[in-house]
Amino acid sequence: MEIVNDSLSKSAFGPNTWLRIDTKERNLEDVKLFRSIVRDIQDGALNETASDSTSAEERFLKVRDLVTRLSSATEADGRWRDQVLDVRQQMEFIAREINGDGATVEVYQSGSGKSGGQRQKLATTCLAAALRYQLGGRTSDYPRFAMIVMDEAFDKADSEFTRKVMEIFNGFGFQMIMATPMKAIMSLEPYIGGACYIGITDRTTSGTLSIDYDASSRHLALPRVVSKLMAEENDEA
Repeated sequence: MEIVNDSLSKSAFGPNTWLRIDTKERNLEDVKLFRSIVRDIQDGALNETASDSTSAEERFLKVRDLVTRLSSATEADGRWRDQVLDVRQQMEFIAREINGDGATVEVYQSGSGKSGGQRQKLATTCLAAALRYQLGGRTSDYPRFAMIVMDEAFDKADSEFTRKVMEIFNGFGFQMIMATPMKAIMSLEPYIGGACYIGITDRTTSGTLSIDYDASSRHLALPRVVSKLMAEENDEA
């Protein structure tokens, strides 16, 4: 979690606040018993003498029982297997929003009691940090491979959420390549470096139209035909 939290510390979550994720073990009885059995098997194998046939037999029976249950197709054993093998089932993840003084200003232990916008922002921030962890490694502030491709990006999202997501992903150093309906263009303009319009006629003929981008004003130079299509999309929405 240190690498994830290091990533989170580099991108503000709110005005002068950052997100930190703490973990807490759930101490599940099935998990403790499973670990105990595995330790007994391992310790016995390491300390066994050539004449210790009784110990070897006991270990064999424990291994057999574990293998039988792990390979069982019953629903109950399936739940047990997920619990003892999947570390995510054994831990609680608690997100804390902290300020510049290190004080906790908000705790996110679940989505209950939080607005839809808060839940969306929390999920997006954690997703970006997880991707940064998977793709970046320990030696760089930014991911080694920073390209993220999104299809139908922000099709159902409002402009405020779209801007929040782009700010979060930009803060983590990702390069976004998005296929998105025209209605989302206005919200995306400040965060992009170029665009092209892709259209299809009669489901048989498709083509692309490059759109110039003015980096100083952070606006697209939308051709008249594209502006008209965008207006039609907004009217339909």
